[in-house]
Amino acid sequence: MHNFKYLLFIIAIAFLFSCTKEKQKNQYGVVSKNIYSTEISKTKLKTEAQYLSILNTDLTQKPISPFKLNRSIRVLESFGDRETANEIIISNLMNDPALDIPSNTYMRQNLDQFIQETYNKFFIRNPSEAEKEYFRNFIESNPKVTVEMVYTSFASSQEYMFY
Repeated sequence: MHNFKYLLFIIAIAFLFSCTKEKQKNQYGVVSKNIYSTEISKTKLKTEAQYLSILNTDLTQKPISPFKLNRSIRVLESFGDRETANEIIISNLMNDPALDIPSNTYMRQNLDQFIQETYNKFFIRNPSEAEKEYFRNFIESNPKVTVEMVYTSFASSQEYMFY
């Protein structure tokens, strides 16, 4: 009888461990997707707060403080000409010690990469071949062009005003 209980105990243990639920393996299909396009389909004008927040982040890699945002919005609202106000704000940011932009040497030595990165940073899209060729020729033929000048032109462009 003792052997029967022992055998029954072993069978019960074997049964418990042999009848486990089969684990399902979840597989997810990850599809690589390029988030940058070459299409220009921006139709909504950025608000002053959006424009200033995005501009500050693009140029300093840091969020804008509420005080600085409020002060800059008042500057934009006090001008009758938004383009002039934008240029003043961009100019002030270009003189900000927190400015975080590539060097002129980097721009000249990595021109194609610089153009690609600049379009992605400001327009959130890839440049067309014509745009790449235009900027490559323009920068190569004008040795006095600086990164600040290129960034200022992108930040003050009509396309940058929209999302």
